[in-house]
Amino acid sequence: MSDVLEMLKDPNHRRLTDTSHMGHPYYILRGNTIYGYKRFYQGKTWLLSQSQKFKENSWGCYIPIATKKGDTHIGYMWERANMSSWLLSLGDATRSWKYPNLYWCDVGLHPYPKEIRRVDNWLQNSFNRIAHKLVYPNVDIVKAVIFPSDLEDS
Repeated sequence: MSDVLEMLKDPNHRRLTDTSHMGHPYYILRGNTIYGYKRFYQGKTWLLSQSQKFKENSWGCYIPIATKKGDTHIGYMWERANMSSWLLSLGDATRSWKYPNLYWCDVGLHPYPKEIRRVDNWLQNSFNRIAHKLVYPNVDIVKAVIFPSDLEDS
């Protein structure tokens, strides 16, 4: 079982209490979605054109990494420009071995520029391998993420 899936099931999971040296939690649970802290080092011009909040939060925000809706596990794709094309290139045997539960993957190009996409960490990658659906984050990045300053307000 994946730690991300365990975090979705247990709001008191130990990883939800881990914090960075800057005091930010690494992961937060909002509703039925786990968000992971991400700091952007590239693509700042594009981010600034989307919202001033990126600069106000030192280019850091929480990005969605996993959602649980009923019995369906949904992973978010942040790494590949075209995940569906990559999955098709694997071949049936490899794909069914690496992604045994997958029955849906968003088609098309990633909604964000390559400077904003990131390599999935091991926790997210292991969750995505057991996910039923792989989806892109919201086309509007401001609607997709949670800013640390918004957490302080609540």
